[in-house]
Amino acid sequence: MSEHPADLDIRADLSARLDLAVAVAAEAGELILRHYDDRDLVVETKRDDTPVTIADREAEQLIRARVEAKYPDHAVLGEEYGESNAGARVRWILAEKSFARFNGLFGSAVFVIGVCQFQLNLRREFAKRKTRL
Repeated sequence: MSEHPADLDIRADLSARLDLAVAVAAEAGELILRHYDDRDLVVETKRDDTPVTIADREAEQLIRARVEAKYPDHAVLGEEYGESNAGARVRWILAEKSFARFNGLFGSAVFVIGVCQFQLNLRREFAKRKTRL
């Protein structure tokens, strides 16, 4: 029994998206780690009293750039820069709902005090159905 060609196309597309997610997460992780030991790291406080650093902003900008270059018709939603291409059929979410707020670099508070226990969250949403990557 052979697979339907449309099923193969869907799998190939999902595989390509997963490959991009893994590659961009690794690249953003390396970028974030470059800021980890920076003794001059500037920490700002956002309106919701959560910290934000250049690591947060640069990581989001990098991920946005990679996703938008590969999939210009997709939306990208992040904590620091909001949503681009709102209403697109596919949306990449650079943050996770966590304790009722978004946080793409989950653990910014521990990151800024030097605790090496933080994570980068990346998710995609397709036709209003959320899936973890």
